[in-house]
This record gives sequence, structure tokens and C-alpha cells, in this order.
Amino acid sequence: MASEDRDTTILDAQDNAGHVIRCNNVHNLTIEGLTIEGGDSYSATGGGIHCASSSPVTRGNTINQNRAEDGGGIFCGNNSSPTIINSTISGNSARYGAGTSCAESSLTIENCIISDNMAYYDGGGGLYCGRGTFSDPSSPATIVNNTIASNIAGDSGGGICRGPSGRPFIINCIIWGKGEELSGCSATYCCIEDLEKGEGNIQNAPMFVTGPLGEYYLHPLSPCIDAGSQPAADADLDSKTTQTDGKPDTGTVDMGRHYPVTEDDDRGSDL
Repeated sequence: MASEDRDTTILDAQDNAGHVIRCNNVHNLTIEGLTIEGGDSYSATGGGIHCASSSPVTRGNTINQNRAEDGGGIFCGNNSSPTIINSTISGNSARYGAGTSCAESSLTIENCIISDNMAYYDGGGGLYCGRGTFSDPSSPATIVNNTIASNIAGDSGGGICRGPSGRPFIINCIIWGKGEELSGCSATYCCIEDLEKGEGNIQNAPMFVTGPLGEYYLHPLSPCIDAGSQPAADADLDSKTTQTDGKPDTGTVDMGRHYPVTEDDDRGSDL
């Protein structure tokens, strides 16, 4: 399931009951290049995408303005192992896990923007992470090089909330916004507004600026530049950029979301 342009290829459920996309016992599926919106699973799970016993790859999508009881944007449960990369998850709402929620699953989410989601009652405005898969209950949710910003939770964990037996692995992320950013979990090499103990963590403002593909580029003086845990090439991000001038990330990887280099990058900044 793929398209060439997520800005014009829109799956809109128009706030009708149910999920926009449901994956049940589905494997070897890639969902790519779509805008997924308007899902209303208000008394159930997964307004935008619902995964049960499935392992889809979700790449280059915008998942916004969906709602559910659990997992407004994306819900993964029942031994699922989804991979979410290079996507934007924003403006979703749920009781908990407004952006993404995983329970009895092993989630991988990399190089995404998770912003402006609201868990209106419990925790996990951005992400809610429960226990791992049935076969390996201790398997972690892997959360790497994401920008998790301006999410809200009614209880705790505006950015990320760990549920019972959850074990999120969080590294090289920017977790910034409105209230307690982490609840019940820890991170390393992250920029966190409510500073948490952990190797490489910083509390300095990330200095976001708007660029050709969004609002979460980094100012050239951002403390998040060259502040990650490994070389950018090892993270496979050395062909992408965090800055509006399109300069590829070289040396130590920058924290947060990396964008593709575009023709609209401001290459006249030195003039």
C-alpha cells in the first residue's frame, strides 16, 4: 500500500466509527506515502492504524487528527511488531497513548515527528509503551532519533509513558513540550525538558526552526547537533539533515528527526 505523495493521497475516515487502516494477522505489508486521518475508534483502539498480530512497515506517512480510547494515531497489540519510520504523528487524541500505543507488542519507531497529541485522561501524550510480545514479554519498544514535542497528557508522561511491564529503549531523541515528558522510563543521549538522569542527556532548549518540510529543524547553534550516541553514518542518517541549509549530518549524529535534503533548502545563508 503505497503512494508517491502523502500530501495528495489522503485516507480520510471523516470521523466515522472504526479505524482508517486495520491490520489483523498481516505481515510483509508496507504502508507508505499516505495521509491517514479522521479515524474515530473512540471507545476502542487504534483510530488511524490498528495492528493485531501484525508486523507492517509504516514509512513516510502523516497520521493526524484521529482519536480512540487507546492509541489515537496507532495502536499495536496482540503480539504485533510494527516498524514506523520517517513519519509524522500529530494532532491525535486518546485516553492514553494519543500518538502511539503498544501493548503486548514490540514497536520500533525511528526518525519520526510525534507532536501535538493529547492523552486527555491518562498518560502518554506522544507514546504509551506496555509490555512486550507474548513470546518475549521483556522485549522493548525501540524509540530512536525522534522529535517528540508539544504533546499533552492528563496524568503523566506528556512525551512517553511506560505502562505495566513496559520496557522502552529511548535514545537520540528530543522530548520537549508541555509538562512531565517521561513517566516510568529513562532515556540516554536525549534532549529532555524535564531533565532525566541518563548518559548523554541534556536539558538545553533544542532551538527549533521552521524549514522546507516542517517546524522541527534545528538552528545551527542548537545543542542537539552532534550530541547523539554514535556516528551519523552508523545510524544511516548521514544523507539526511536536521538543518535548514540542507547540510548532511556528519560526524556524531544529531538528536531528533532528520529530514531529506530538498531543493528548497536555504543554501544562500552564507551570502
